[in-house]
Amino acid sequence: MYTLLLKESPFIIFGALIAGGILAAVNFAYLLPQAREEGRAQYVAEQAVLDKKIQLQRNQDDEKISGLSDYDICVSYLGSVSVECESLKLFRLQPQ
Repeated sequence: MYTLLLKESPFIIFGALIAGGILAAVNFAYLLPQAREEGRAQYVAEQAVLDKKIQLQRNQDDEKISGLSDYDICVSYLGSVSVECESLKLFRLQPQ
């Protein structure tokens, strides 16, 4: 029995190498490019969702700011009334 296995072992090894080569070729030719494409598509989809969230936040900020004067924007940005905002306060009080 062992002598038969030893006589056929080169064919078994050769067959295993051929099968491994075929599997590697399928992996490189089909599976890896498909996985890369799926990864790119997922990345693009995540970026689109993030861009939409940022755009919605920007629209909300624009709506809030559109009703404010320069002085009010300065105060809201700096968090308190400061010397920089005082010059804008004078423009706010002057009639146009």
